[in-house]
Amino acid sequence: MSSSQFNFKSSGYRSTDRRFTQKNTIVRPIGIKTPLREGDDIFEMHNSPIRQIADNFRNLIMTNHGERLGMFDYGANLKSIVFDYSHTDNFEQIVSEVVIETTARYIPSIQIVNIEVDDTDRTQKFNLNDNGMARSKLRIDYVIPKFSSPKMSLELELDVGG
Repeated sequence: MSSSQFNFKSSGYRSTDRRFTQKNTIVRPIGIKTPLREGDDIFEMHNSPIRQIADNFRNLIMTNHGERLGMFDYGANLKSIVFDYSHTDNFEQIVSEVVIETTARYIPSIQIVNIEVDDTDRTQKFNLNDNGMARSKLRIDYVIPKFSSPKMSLELELDVGG
């Protein structure tokens, strides 16, 4: 066997072959972060679906009816509930029902774990705080099962009236 009959082309692969080089993973933005801030492109963007859903959930809970163009009934409409705070005996139950129904309708991928309303004492709710209004705290614990997210929380301070 002479040296001209043997071919080294089929003896293996080169280390510079593209199957051995790492691919650059492109991180694509999913949505815009709110509140709006200037970022690399135009605004700062979310790259994680969990963070995007959490941002959308916060916006959903804080939106009242009539604030979203083209979708009058979008949002939890908590402003109308907290306005009648002094005339409502089962405030925590009403807020819980509204939050659960709104979440099930607009973001069904979120599963509510717990809702707590830090209800002020009935004698204190008629007294005014430093800002001139009483406040109530709302804490919503939730998970996103589709993405196996950890337990996440959303806390709001509601200015109650009425």
